[in-house]
Amino acid sequence: MERRKSGTTTTQMIRKVMLAMGELDHSKRPWAAAMLVASWFALSCVQDVCTSYFMQTSGQLVGPNSNVYLPVVLSLAELVLCLASLKLEYQQKESSYLETVCVIILTHLSGVFLATIWLQIPDVQFGIVGGLMDPVIALVLIYICTGYFGNSARASSLCIISFGMIFFTISTSSFIKMDRTVLIKLLGGMFFILRNISVKYLHEEKVNIVPRTNRMLLGVTGGMPVVVIGLSLYVDPDWVLPLVLAVVACVLQAVTTYLTCSLLLDKFSITTVAVLSAVVQFTEAQVLATSSRPPVVMAILALVLLSVGLYVYTQETVDTGHTFHSRKIVSTNEMFTRIQFLLFSASIFGVVFYGLQPRVSQRDLQTLSYVGLDKVIRRLLSIDLPEEHEH
Repeated sequence: MERRKSGTTTTQMIRKVMLAMGELDHSKRPWAAAMLVASWFALSCVQDVCTSYFMQTSGQLVGPNSNVYLPVVLSLAELVLCLASLKLEYQQKESSYLETVCVIILTHLSGVFLATIWLQIPDVQFGIVGGLMDPVIALVLIYICTGYFGNSARASSLCIISFGMIFFTISTSSFIKMDRTVLIKLLGGMFFILRNISVKYLHEEKVNIVPRTNRMLLGVTGGMPVVVIGLSLYVDPDWVLPLVLAVVACVLQAVTTYLTCSLLLDKFSITTVAVLSAVVQFTEAQVLATSSRPPVVMAILALVLLSVGLYVYTQETVDTGHTFHSRKIVSTNEMFTRIQFLLFSASIFGVVFYGLQPRVSQRDLQTLSYVGLDKVIRRLLSIDLPEEHEH
């Protein structure tokens, strides 16, 4: 009897959590949110795998120009697919959301581009920390854009979740060796979170993101295999597998984008979506970071830290409700001004460091070494150490 009572209590607790996080009281389907998250989780992992294999197989065929050329093509193809298959549904026809849509498109495109860039970097495990910091980044960006910080319990739990994942994933030596791949991942996560803030605003304005007509969806779905088959007749046979991977990656990216923007952000908060995103990357990191595991004692402590953070965040969500972004303090115009400034600043930062690659002479590095900044610049610009400094 006691065991049955305990099982009933656990079931009720899980039901209460799902109802509170998913706002499903009216539908009485507490497991709908769990099924949504599980589907999104699986599709996100498969999409990352397809993109990674596409970059590996096609990079060898394209050559040196693949570093930027392939991510640009893949990002634009995915964006066109999203625009062709999704649309906005207004309840108030007189409202104009052109600025919001432009911000969503730019942030989404930038995030997908940087995510693709990151997946083709050989030492991808060193950038994992950037993805695991998504909950903390979301907390900071929400505060900057909306002026609302929340409460200390939620903020603390988000920090604990991120650092618990980091300490469980990589060793201290790997943490010290982190290079510019961390910044690429941080910028990519930043763009996606800015997109989520903008999409959340649409949901609060009762603007829905829905699929287009069935005829359009059938045309897009059926057209993709036709494109692959058509191109395979005119290109080298070695390109057939990369083309298939590219199509699958684009379709899965469009599906996960729809699930995130239309369903997850409608039922969950921005911080909860950031936590879910970090959990996906944490799961992938357990496969990627096999060469930099922390000591057993450190891993156990990190796992405890992660469990505590998730428990506190879940309890705080159940007690106070999940809405975080709607409590904005600044006006809507001010919020989007801040989002656009962050978008512009991050874009300039990315172009300067990873597009233009500013040249730094050995004399400049020698001068910076007096204040301890030479190693930071080397990692940001991927400059190898000279032979006289290697020993």
